Amino acid sequence: MPDQSDKKRNVPTGTGIALGTSLGVAFGALYGQLAFGLALGVAFGAAIDVVSHVRHKNKD
Repeated sequence: MPDQSDKKRNVPTGTGIALGTSLGVAFGALYGQLAFGLALGVAFGAAIDVVSHVRHKNKD
């Protein structure tokens, strides 16, 4: 039986984008700039996804 540390963890792709989009829409609606908030949320979410993926890849 393989040990838990031997298994590779799957990094969920798109989690950062989903989180960034939801926060971007919330802040965009709050400040009356929905499109701008959505764009910034997607950009920051994609950056979070990339950083998370690179960190996880470097651990292995």
